[in-house]
Amino acid sequence: MFIFPRKRMTPTLEKDGPAGAIYKCSDNGWINKELFLEWQKHFTQHTKPSAEEQTLLILDNHASHISLAVHEHCKKNYIHMLSLPPHTSHRMQPLDVSFFGPFKAAYRRECDFFMKSQLSERITPYDVASLVKKAFSSVPSISKGEDGFRATGIFPINPNVFSDEDFLAAEVLQSEPIVVQDTVDSILESNAAGDLPLSVPTAIVELRQGSPIPSTSTFCSTTPQTATAISCQFGIPSTSGNLPIIQNFIKLPEKSAVLKTRQGRKKQHATILTSTPIKDALIEKENKRKAKALKGKGKQEKQATEKQC
Repeated sequence: MFIFPRKRMTPTLEKDGPAGAIYKCSDNGWINKELFLEWQKHFTQHTKPSAEEQTLLILDNHASHISLAVHEHCKKNYIHMLSLPPHTSHRMQPLDVSFFGPFKAAYRRECDFFMKSQLSERITPYDVASLVKKAFSSVPSISKGEDGFRATGIFPINPNVFSDEDFLAAEVLQSEPIVVQDTVDSILESNAAGDLPLSVPTAIVELRQGSPIPSTSTFCSTTPQTATAISCQFGIPSTSGNLPIIQNFIKLPEKSAVLKTRQGRKKQHATILTSTPIKDALIEKENKRKAKALKGKGKQEKQATEKQC
């Protein structure tokens, strides 16, 4: 299906397009519930599902895939729709795994060839169908289709197609936040509890009279001076309250509270879109929409009557 961002279709957009393709338009060029229903009818016409040979259609959770009209069409034509979990189509949808990548590469090659062969001409919507036909004819094969279903573990069914490493990213998000405790504070607590001796060893550095004192330690004086001895601290920090604290130099990351400014979408998951609970929810949603529209219409009629009086 070709979807163009326009109000009306024209036959010139179908010029030299793939055989059997259908051409539609929408306001923004994206699919919607009405266009998906048209695609469903096109799909049913070519697959011809029946009670003996029913069809399983696996797709993502896009809003256009869920509507009462689509549900009724699928139930009538023995089509079962199963949605994938969110953010998994790149690993679980056969088209994404084995077809779309080579197809996009082939389409880019055809566009490059068109631009080089047709100097001073640009690609317009009227050239898209012919370019897609050339790219599409060189990509699909039975082996690519089989590889896509095999790599996703759909057919043959393979529950072990994904390893534990594939879920590491999700485990990081579900893990407990890391708590960083200052080393100085922990040592002070240990000293207070009597775990460590309170005496701290120091090193006495003998210097000749009049020699400068170079130092890279933050606990030693960095000002050149003449002295006979200087005491620097090494090893375990002392219990002195003058020790620097890491929070004074580096701000540790803090988990900020998430403020919900508006109600988000309902959390999605893998669902049988042609099941009875989904149908009941769609019917309830449609009834609410009709009631709201009827209420708005009645309000407008009342306002019009008051103006006439």
